[in-house]
Amino acid sequence: MRFNTGIAAMMEFVNGAYKWEQRPRQALEQFVLLLAPYAPHLAEEMWQVPPLYLAMYLSLHNVMDQQLSRIQRRQNLNRNAIS
Repeated sequence: MRFNTGIAAMMEFVNGAYKWEQRPRQALEQFVLLLAPYAPHLAEEMWQVPPLYLAMYLSLHNVMDQQLSRIQRRQNLNRNAIS
């Protein structure tokens, strides 16, 4: 059910964005990053279109590194609390 909810929310965003006179780059970048887990190949193609020309995996890698370091810090805190 969550998968369908995510797709529906993205469809609502796209339908709303069609009505905008200007489409802010930051909004489009965020949308493509949100789309990536659902449709990675499509998101990669969209990211390649100027002005979104940076490789998506570099941006996602940065986010994943941050999340991984948070998880590792929590695990270390839990280990220290147990010891």
